[in-house]
Amino acid sequence: MEFKPSIQDALNKYIKFSGKASIAQFWWFILFTIIGDIFVSIANFIIFGSSLGILGLFWFLFMLCPRLAIGSRRLHDIGRSGWMQLLLILPIIGLIILIIFWCEPTKDDSIKRPIGIPQ
Repeated sequence: MEFKPSIQDALNKYIKFSGKASIAQFWWFILFTIIGDIFVSIANFIIFGSSLGILGLFWFLFMLCPRLAIGSRRLHDIGRSGWMQLLLILPIIGLIILIIFWCEPTKDDSIKRPIGIPQ
């Protein structure tokens, strides 16, 4: 999936926590939010003289639900629960663990192995 369709799809499904999101779609959306964070910080610095301000708060709140939703869908794509995002409560280690999970390849549920072969 390319950049623009990934962003449109993620924003259209901003409250849909079920389903799956591909690795490309997830990382394109994360890139979009990081670029948005940079622009908002620059705008805050120009307007208010500080990189932290009301614009950053609005951007964070506006993007919070879509970030959690696409993160949950990405975790579903690798066969994990969306509730794993609660690891973000742990300051650094939680984010590192989630980044490792988010980088895992898609788990293909359609492949059924014969009995006796480990899955």
